[in-house]
Amino acid sequence: MGALREIHIAESVGELSYWRQADASLLMGRCLEGMGHRLEAASQYEYVIKTYPDTQYAACASGRLEELRNQPQIPIDHEKQTPP
Repeated sequence: MGALREIHIAESVGELSYWRQADASLLMGRCLEGMGHRLEAASQYEYVIKTYPDTQYAACASGRLEELRNQPQIPIDHEKQTPP
């Protein structure tokens, strides 16, 4: 999880250019998704879409988010799931 932490630090410090911040934000979503943290990844992709609209990063994030939502075995929503 060290790489994810480094991305978060670089993103939050604000020393990156607009395009590097967008890239780092998208990369964070991809890392979260790869680690199986689907809800967090979805939230990160939504952040990218909102913060960097009309960019290739938003388009990519939108595609990843749609793909996550199309995997019915694990629903994506931001409400807490209550066990049956």
